[in-house]
Amino acid sequence: MTSLHRLREKYILLVLVFVCTLLLTGLYWNLRTHIYFDDGFEFAQIGRNIIEGKGISINSYPLPGLLILQENNLLDYPWPVLHKSPFMGIAMSVAMSIFGTYDWVISLSSSFFYILLIPVVYIFARRVLEFDIPSSIVSTLVIMTNGILAEGAIFGMSEPAAVFFFLTFLFFVRKKQHQYAYYLAGIIAGLAYLNRIESLIWIIIIVGLLFFRKFPKKDLQKLIMSFLVIVLPYWIYNFSKTGNPFFSLQSFIVLVVGTSSFTYYPYAESLYINPIIFIQTHFFEVLIKWIRNAWNFFWSFPQQLGMPLSLVFFIAWVFKKGDKKENFIKAYVIVSFFTLAGILFFMIPEIRFFAIFVPFIGYFGTFYFRTYIKPLSTTRIYYGLVIVYILINSIGLAVFVHETKNQTAYRYSEEEFIAIQKHFDEKAVIASNIWRGVGWYGKRKSVSLPKNIGDVNNVSNQYVEIDGIFLESSDLYHWLPVWDLGWRDIEKEAPLKIEDYVLVEKFPSGSLLYKKYK
Repeated sequence: MTSLHRLREKYILLVLVFVCTLLLTGLYWNLRTHIYFDDGFEFAQIGRNIIEGKGISINSYPLPGLLILQENNLLDYPWPVLHKSPFMGIAMSVAMSIFGTYDWVISLSSSFFYILLIPVVYIFARRVLEFDIPSSIVSTLVIMTNGILAEGAIFGMSEPAAVFFFLTFLFFVRKKQHQYAYYLAGIIAGLAYLNRIESLIWIIIIVGLLFFRKFPKKDLQKLIMSFLVIVLPYWIYNFSKTGNPFFSLQSFIVLVVGTSSFTYYPYAESLYINPIIFIQTHFFEVLIKWIRNAWNFFWSFPQQLGMPLSLVFFIAWVFKKGDKKENFIKAYVIVSFFTLAGILFFMIPEIRFFAIFVPFIGYFGTFYFRTYIKPLSTTRIYYGLVIVYILINSIGLAVFVHETKNQTAYRYSEEEFIAIQKHFDEKAVIASNIWRGVGWYGKRKSVSLPKNIGDVNNVSNQYVEIDGIFLESSDLYHWLPVWDLGWRDIEKEAPLKIEDYVLVEKFPSGSLLYKKYK
């Protein structure tokens, strides 16, 4: 490659990064009053606690997690991070130490990896897949405007970092640039695991494929050893808190959710049930759940993916004949996808868990699309079709914006959370239907609501004193357990009465704040 070509490539990368930055800035500015960070709140709590000297800890916990904390004598200390991967929290601590503890820093932290992903997407297309420049640019634009990745970037989620680590890992494995390539690949795999625990699935798949392809054992050893160096401190952390170095894996395997025994349990209720014991005692329930998840996933996957044309041309590319290298890539993508899907069907196969496959669908869908319309390459029709292709494949982004602006369940008042600080001291524990927000804005320990109103005092007697209850009205129907409509009396004119608790503040929105009698 000549110096002129290198300069051209750098210019293209700068333009793509600039376009991505403009896109994210516009999305955040347009949606900033509608954003509820969900998991991002918990990552932000970890980040703030780190810079405040509380270590890797979190303020909000699913109620069943209190049992684990109690069994390990951890209730009176900063609560350890056992049900969340720590990487994004650590990344946010770096951002917060520079910019402060603001909402926009949550979005900035995840958007950083989204922006960083764009040059990786382009370089991977050029260097590993050996695409020409037009195909690389178009596929990068298609991936850039994917709704799943954009949502993760704006909402402080871990998906952009997950895809970044995935492609970077493959780049170092496939294109050995120097003697440290496999050490770097192992480090990246370790960071991917710390970012999303289910990354262990694709790490095992890729390492397995390399092993069976007679990959040099010396290089595999470099990769595995550097991976262990990165993840070992986290396993030690888990062991120091629970006596089980792989405890966080158990919290990830939410096997019981959606089975007949746990039909009405919210996500949080199932985090700490041993999956192996559950399979032994409820085998057919698990099997039925797997079949149902598989059916629902493949039925809804095209719609949730939001890349209709790329998906169509990707499928066409899969079935067309190719050379040996192309067939290997097809086999790898197909085996990896169905292996990951087969495992996740036992859990919760959310579309965001499949974000790592968005680049492949964008890459090869675009590649085959351009191959198909190549005869038109000298006409204006070609450029028009390329623009239409990009716009249609950005439909997922448009749906994300529309749903975010119309989903009233996620609208809340920050002032309501801040009022908690006025009524409760720093050691207080608050139960809430929006406990993540309480942990971030209220700066107090918080747990999810018990299943029944009458169980509040049982929680206080069994685990930890519940000093207050915050019922956020706009989010009520999104979070509250469906089996006890008593909690939903908040929607009625008369304030909800809770034994041993007094109403200390009723907000204009209808939200209620209770304090325990002393």
